[in-house]
Amino acid sequence: MGVEIERKFLVKEFPDDLNKYPFHQIEQAYLNVSPAVRVRREDDTYYMTYKGLKGNVAQAGVNGAVSAAPAGKMTTADGSNVTKPSGQYTEPGSSDQQSPVHIGQTEYNMPLTKEAYQHLSSKADGNIITKKRYIIPLNEDAFDEDILDANPELKAAVENRSIKIELDVFEGVFTGRILAEVEFPSEEAALVYHPAEWFSQDVTGDPQYSNAHMSTEQL
Repeated sequence: MGVEIERKFLVKEFPDDLNKYPFHQIEQAYLNVSPAVRVRREDDTYYMTYKGLKGNVAQAGVNGAVSAAPAGKMTTADGSNVTKPSGQYTEPGSSDQQSPVHIGQTEYNMPLTKEAYQHLSSKADGNIITKKRYIIPLNEDAFDEDILDANPELKAAVENRSIKIELDVFEGVFTGRILAEVEFPSEEAALVYHPAEWFSQDVTGDPQYSNAHMSTEQL
C-alpha cells in the first residue's frame, strides 16, 4: 500500500524540446470508477491498481522529517511556519475562499501477466485510455529557497531529481487532451509547490480531469 500525493494541471504550451525527454506508452482500462480499479499496460509492464481516498495524512511531513512543524505546515529557514490546511489547496487566481480538495489517495498495485491484463481489460466498461507519458525534470523555481534550506529531505529530493513532472499527451479518442502531474513526498510539499511556467489551471481534485472519469465519457 502507498499514498499517492499529486497535483494536476492543464497545460498552455509544451515545454521546449519535448521529444528529448523519455516517455512511457500507456494503455489503461477501468473495471470500476469509484473507488477506481484500473488495469494498465505501461510499455511491457502490466498491473492492476486500486485507488481510494486515503485516511489520515502522515503528520511527519517530507519523509518524516519536515522540521517539527504541525501537520499542514512547513518550516522556513528563519524558523517561521508556512501554513496551509492539510488536504486543501487554493487555486491560483481564485478568491480567498478555499476549495477543499483531497490531494492524496491510497494506492495499491498488483503485478499482472500480459494474458491477465488482456483478459481483464476486455471486461472493462467504458473507454480505453491511451497516452504517451513524458518524464520531465521539475521546474527550477518549484520551491522557495528558504523552504528547501529548512527542509533537507525535500531539498535532497529536488537535488536528486526524484520529483518529476509527468506530462500526459492523450491519444486515440482523447487526442488533443494534455495534462501534467507532479507527485510529491508529502502534502506539505505539494501545497508549497510553485507550478511550472508552462502550466495553466490547477485542476487538482477536479473529477472532470481524472482518467477514471474520462473512461465514462460519452464520445
